[in-house]
Amino acid sequence: KNFKQADKAANTAVLLTFFNFLLFLVISFTAVGPFVGSQTDSEVIKEYAQIYGAIVTGLGLGLFFQVMFERLLQSTGLTVYSMVSQLTGAIINMILDPIMIFGLLGFPKLGIAGAAYATVTGQTIAAITGLIFNLRKNKELHFSFRQIFRPEARIIKRIYSVGVPSIIMMAIGSVMTYCFNRILGSLNEASIAVFTVYFKLQSFFFLLFAIYMVTNGVLQGSGDVLTATAQVHVPARVTAFRVVCEDVAGSDAQILLNGYQSWTDTAFREPDYAMRGLIGVPGAVVNKFALDAMGDYRFSTYRLR
Repeated sequence: KNFKQADKAANTAVLLTFFNFLLFLVISFTAVGPFVGSQTDSEVIKEYAQIYGAIVTGLGLGLFFQVMFERLLQSTGLTVYSMVSQLTGAIINMILDPIMIFGLLGFPKLGIAGAAYATVTGQTIAAITGLIFNLRKNKELHFSFRQIFRPEARIIKRIYSVGVPSIIMMAIGSVMTYCFNRILGSLNEASIAVFTVYFKLQSFFFLLFAIYMVTNGVLQGSGDVLTATAQVHVPARVTAFRVVCEDVAGSDAQILLNGYQSWTDTAFREPDYAMRGLIGVPGAVVNKFALDAMGDYRFSTYRLR
């Protein structure tokens, strides 16, 4: 484990997250109106969309730090705390939505603005929750203002070399939605409403599936970032995430490969097992695209010596 480099990357990510928010703050003042206007001619929809969009982008600092702190927790194996942080923000958002939209419990009736304020409030509280978990529970990383404000160009390049492809992949869905709204807008406003309902339902079911995957991964095992147990009757030691056996394993020996994160397979494998789909892939491709949008390894190699 290279704790020094991990600390530098985590502290640099804090600074980059803030600058990314500043970019969206500029977008909230300049691009929300033209973006909405390009999809509809309805003045009511334009008004509501601009109000909501300006609030969630202009006050979206919590969203940026929520995602960053959750990824740090996931990358160090603390998936339970990441799940708690995300659920905290979602539950607070659901509670505040009717209160702020309809003016319940003494709150003023804010309408569409209330929905936006409930969203950013949930995101901000989730970000604070993630920060607390990282400071108190995450023993792998250490934050300091000195490292935050002294970034290294090499680390920034490495972060964006992994992040930019993920950004592009995640943005495809938004681009598709935008293009569909442009097409459906030429027909009638009801078509956009139907597509919006469909997209929200689809997102809801994907959320349920994601919760299942995270929960399943947590139940399978959490704790160390990576563990390996050799089920053979020979002395063994773990060195640099490799299981090194002192003797030749028998033909019936098996090795338990414990998943790195919740999306990685955990199973017993033969000593000469080769991960399907990895053999024949050029090393440069493996090194460049080894991380997915969640920051988890897509695949790993295990060698028996």
